[in-house]
Amino acid sequence: MMVTRILAASLLCVASVLSAPTEADAALRVQCYDATGAATVDMNTLTSAIDSFCAKAATMTYGPQTVDSYQQTVFYIKNQVVLEAQNSASCSFKPKASACKTAMKRPLKECISQGSWTYGGHVSDGCSSYSVKPQ
Repeated sequence: MMVTRILAASLLCVASVLSAPTEADAALRVQCYDATGAATVDMNTLTSAIDSFCAKAATMTYGPQTVDSYQQTVFYIKNQVVLEAQNSASCSFKPKASACKTAMKRPLKECISQGSWTYGGHVSDGCSSYSVKPQ
């Protein structure tokens, strides 16, 4: 029992070092969707959808006088997932595909339901926001 606890604690320490956010990642605030009755999706199935979404989102400029958004719905057998990039009304941004992918994958990793299943969530830095919402 003691060996199991020590091993588990050691693995948590290694995982936190390996997944330590960069300075740019730290500026993004993650808000998970409510777990009560919320839909979930296997995060491993979303990688190619996020890559495709971010390639398109990176070709667009968002703002500054209007709230602009790009949204894509990905359909699966049991549910669907809405991916969205948006700006706040007071600023503009033009995302790079790599920054978009990083932002879109944050709620997948931080809003875990069980195993590789995630509730999804919303990521924002005050100007840009990204959402991954299973339905």
